[in-house]
Amino acid sequence: MHVLDAPSGLSERARAFLAANATREPVGHGPDDETCRAMMREFLGGVDEEALAALRAVQDRWSGLAYVSPTFRMPVQFEPIFDIDEPDIPIQFPYAVLPSPPDGVFGGELRPDGTLLFGMFETDEPAFPSLEAFIEAEALLDWARSRPSAGPPLNDAQLAELLVARPGLRQIEQACGYHMTWWVDDEILVQHRIPAGYLPLDGPQAWRWLV
Repeated sequence: MHVLDAPSGLSERARAFLAANATREPVGHGPDDETCRAMMREFLGGVDEEALAALRAVQDRWSGLAYVSPTFRMPVQFEPIFDIDEPDIPIQFPYAVLPSPPDGVFGGELRPDGTLLFGMFETDEPAFPSLEAFIEAEALLDWARSRPSAGPPLNDAQLAELLVARPGLRQIEQACGYHMTWWVDDEILVQHRIPAGYLPLDGPQAWRWLV
């Protein structure tokens, strides 16, 4: 069932974010099952039924989801499909997170295990362990930007000092990715971003807001 109809597994904040900002748009699901199997035989030498089942499950839950991404500050739409045209490459589902309209630069792909990869100029890197984690991060960033700043950006050394000075800061694991982490206590919320090919920064930066 689509995430907008049954947002189970998401936090209340993520559910509220989707309810306030997201729509479901009509999108295609790409090749049918038999065509996907034929493509696997041609390029991979066999059929991966688990990967095909994973694709259909993620399409049922996420395809057509559309909203303006707080992380990338542009509209995105979820359109995962099966597409492979080279031999011996890992199966990935392109267009899982796609700019709307597409710009040919930024995009997200899914692995069958649910890992979300983002790419800029054909450089793809694991970004989040799941689409759920990405939505949690989107919702948290959207909420954070509505809060007053708790101070200027921090570099890595200043962030380390802050974590020592405030031992009550706990990581919000459900919203963390491989290049973005979050901490919170009773007073402040902190986001730390690490440079990646899909998230270019001059240097690691941490932002903080009042909760």
